[in-house]
Amino acid sequence: MYVLINDHIISEEKAYIHIKDRGFLLSDGVFETLKVQNGHIEFFNAHYERLKYSATTLFIPFHYNADALKAMCLELIKENELNHSIASMRITLTRGIGLRGINFPEKPTPTLLITAAPYHQPVSDQYSRAFITSIIRNQYSPITKLKTLNYFEPILARNEAHSNGFDEGIMLNTNGFITECSTANIFFVKDNIVITPSAENGILPGIIRNHIIVLCHKNNIKLIEKSVSVNDAMNADEVFQTNSLIGIQPISQINEKKFSVDNFIFFKKISDFYKNNII
Repeated sequence: MYVLINDHIISEEKAYIHIKDRGFLLSDGVFETLKVQNGHIEFFNAHYERLKYSATTLFIPFHYNADALKAMCLELIKENELNHSIASMRITLTRGIGLRGINFPEKPTPTLLITAAPYHQPVSDQYSRAFITSIIRNQYSPITKLKTLNYFEPILARNEAHSNGFDEGIMLNTNGFITECSTANIFFVKDNIVITPSAENGILPGIIRNHIIVLCHKNNIKLIEKSVSVNDAMNADEVFQTNSLIGIQPISQINEKKFSVDNFIFFKKISDFYKNNII
């Protein structure tokens, strides 16, 4: 496979990251994961804007315009012969090489890394079972709403879920409200109302989450963003998760509570709207 490092496409075998790169040493960087289908990068503009926002918020120089970055991505897809398949693409931007310690480099030169690999979409009847973990999200942290390289909380949440025999880990915030799954936003349906944790609860505002919210409003499906308690989650009629790779996927179980996915009316409606409105 080929990768792109700082505007140059090279083979994985020849690629390297400098041992003083702050992304490697300090998780000082940001990233985006994108889905590519038959040469089309889904929701590229939204991913670009979030990457740019995350970088500039963290004072990481961002010199790429959308057209130039997209052209690089498309060239990498072509080089890896992924034009006619489904692929996962990741764009990573670090602050670059720095001296020892945590102080910002005086003149940072960011490192850009883009990778792409084949992606196998979950089958339609593959449902996720979720476990409410002990991992707590700090809703007051300035980096909670940014997609940074520091991914320890999701890693630990996923591991705790797997250790308990589940597929996906749910994290609560410091007030005990639901935030999100380890790599996905979460939605609930109760009494014909779609509910998702609000940004103030310490979530990463996902690209597909935002798209689902827009689709619900356009199609007269009532949706509210609010604080969601564990009791709210357990008493939901439907539960599903979203991210850029899986799209939208039902959750069939939270802890010991099982949900009848076959009766998920709103999930099916929203899923159809989503499939017909991929940008």
